Amino acid sequence: MAIMRGIIEASRDVRDEGPFPASWAELAEDVGSSVCTELYREYVEAIGKLKELTKEVFTYAAQQSIDEIERRYILVADAAYRGSYIPANMLMTFSEGDEYVAVCPACEEDVYIWPNEDHAGILQAYEHDPVFHAGQEPQVIVPVTSFADEEVRTLAERAAAIGEQTLAKHLHYLAGETLCPSCRYRQRGGVKYLYCQESGLIPDSFFCCRSTSF
Repeated sequence: MAIMRGIIEASRDVRDEGPFPASWAELAEDVGSSVCTELYREYVEAIGKLKELTKEVFTYAAQQSIDEIERRYILVADAAYRGSYIPANMLMTFSEGDEYVAVCPACEEDVYIWPNEDHAGILQAYEHDPVFHAGQEPQVIVPVTSFADEEVRTLAERAAAIGEQTLAKHLHYLAGETLCPSCRYRQRGGVKYLYCQESGLIPDSFFCCRSTSF
């Protein structure tokens, strides 16, 4: 339940300032705005209670034999409960951690970021999707040794705490620096902006995900 509610919370539009989400407008016409207001109030209250269980969930996950994808969804829920919605959505988009698709802010071409075949914790950048274009020469990504962004730093710390070591390593590369395989533009990564192009979060010096899967 904690994970499912976390996924719902991660998908919530935090820009909604009304008594309930704008997406509930049709429901409000059927049941009344007062009912929607009360439902949303109870939802927010439940999220607060689940947030208090984070420590217990982390302890359980660290001690149990669960796969990395399930650990990532626990991290999604945790990030959402903390109000860290952009990293939460990034994790939902790339839940398996076997490929990250970004866009170069200079040439707007896709950049495919894949783990090294021999070392899963190391990421490399490709011009084309390696699934369909074998034998490409990857661009090296220089990982950061520390995170400037507090949200990303917290995510890395909590990933390590829950035993999701692959993600903890990947975050250093996603926040690192590389050359665009298409135009050789030097890019400094920003995992906080590995998100959705429609969000408008496309600063000049950051990767941005093209995915619209959520």
